[in-house]
Amino acid sequence: MLDRKLKAIQADDEKIWLKWAFRAYETTYGYEFQGDNLLIARINLLVTFCDYLEARWNRKATDAELGKLSTILAWNIWQMDGLKETVPIGIPKERDIQLSLIEDDEEEEISVACTIYNWTAKKEEEYVEKKANAIVDQNASLGDMENLAFATTIFEPTDIPLKKLMTILAIIPHTVTAANAC
Repeated sequence: MLDRKLKAIQADDEKIWLKWAFRAYETTYGYEFQGDNLLIARINLLVTFCDYLEARWNRKATDAELGKLSTILAWNIWQMDGLKETVPIGIPKERDIQLSLIEDDEEEEISVACTIYNWTAKKEEEYVEKKANAIVDQNASLGDMENLAFATTIFEPTDIPLKKLMTILAIIPHTVTAANAC
């Protein structure tokens, strides 16, 4: 899905190409239940950007570009229980619980809604609301409809040097630099 968006960018100016490449990432959403798979998906998407940039403009991404992209990926690719549409396992429970021989009523799991970012409106939104709006709105943009599906590519650990991989693991904007990410 993202590959098709990046291939469709027809720009002779690098600034315009970058604008639309970032927009392609802003309109691509995905979730994963397991944190390790989430990490792999984020790494694949970051490396995809680096590959397209190098193939098109024969240069590596700058720190600013990687910072912007990692912020987009941190918002748009998140951890979620797809059946409940909430954060997996809900709010963490207290660890220091007094055990009792008498059965108490089990505490109900408190669910936490997943929050994503609307890049056009520049505001946070709950995933469930965004999904409902995309289904209801017959005039929804293609990007909104694509929010409902996401696929990751196969990741080969040998494709990325260990130092680079360790830097990308956090996917926090200030930790990713051009020197160690692309």
